[in-house]
Amino acid sequence: MKLSLSKNVRRFLGYLFSLGVALLLGSAPTAIKEVIANLSPAGQLFMRCTIAAIIFTPFIRNLNTKLIRDGAILGLLLFSIYATEAIGLLTSSANRASFIFGLNIVFVMLFEFLLNKRLSTRVATTCLLAFVGIGLIILESGEPLAGNFWLLTCAFIDATQIVALGVFAPRHPPASLAAIQFWVIALLSLLWAAPTLTEQFEVVKAHPETLGYIAYMGIACSALAILLQTIAQRWIPSHEAAIFSATEPVFGAIFAFFFLGESFGIVGFVGAAMVLAGVTRILRGEEQREKVG
Repeated sequence: MKLSLSKNVRRFLGYLFSLGVALLLGSAPTAIKEVIANLSPAGQLFMRCTIAAIIFTPFIRNLNTKLIRDGAILGLLLFSIYATEAIGLLTSSANRASFIFGLNIVFVMLFEFLLNKRLSTRVATTCLLAFVGIGLIILESGEPLAGNFWLLTCAFIDATQIVALGVFAPRHPPASLAAIQFWVIALLSLLWAAPTLTEQFEVVKAHPETLGYIAYMGIACSALAILLQTIAQRWIPSHEAAIFSATEPVFGAIFAFFFLGESFGIVGFVGAAMVLAGVTRILRGEEQREKVG
């Protein structure tokens, strides 16, 4: 029997699911940090995405050339996101990574305005505010710049993936598209991890707690997060879903504090506040623009 939900219930669930996605993705840097203490970035990525791919495989429908092509493109982008995030976290703290990754929203809006050749003063100043905030966070950390560079690259690629997903997603069943993406990531990460893959499995045997983190990332941070996001954006406008995603760095900092003991100093808190202010200002401008449109 088909379940019928009222508009208000769907809207409430859309908000709840969007908040859940932010919570799950916010926990990812902490989980990755725990895993790469033992496993290589390539090894954890292969195991994580293979789990997600297996979960979605039974739901593949209407397999065709266009689905494979679009899924492969998105999968390549997603592989680049996961890989750069893991490499960056080798030398960067999880709480700072969460805020650097939060720049993806700023990049998305910047892409949109540049493509439309309408870079307003509001967008320019807001982006500057967010980037200065990141500069303060990086300055306080004293961590190697290479890790922060990888995380900035991660945020940039993620913004590209969001734009591409907006083009490809309406063409295909969500679960089918997700399955192709995750199998592409699993294959690429297998090639990346191949030289040391046997050693990686031995590490998992020696540190069984690592398997729990990998399962969590594959099931919750990958498969479940994508499923909730897909459902949520059917029920609420994109600008409202994006507002909830702005809470992801906050969740990331909370997880890093409780599980890793990480925290900001005064300069870091100022920088984090500037990033959140910049992201919120971008989203409020987008909301007003959609209402006018």
